[in-house]
Amino acid sequence: MLLEKLNRPIDNSPLIAFRIFFGVLMFFESIGAILTGWLKETFVDPKFTFNFMGLDFLQVLVGPQM
Repeated sequence: MLLEKLNRPIDNSPLIAFRIFFGVLMFFESIGAILTGWLKETFVDPKFTFNFMGLDFLQVLVGPQM
């Protein structure tokens, strides 16, 4: 009885709808982050960067190289 219930086919339409909705949402959020300048301000030109102990010689690349 339990194996029959576990092995029966199920409809995956909700998963498909969720993946489409989530993909469209992430697309618009990423476009918004680029257009408002949040991406550049946060990742390309940060005011402060953390260095790794013992690896202080590794520095973040500047603007266009990032």
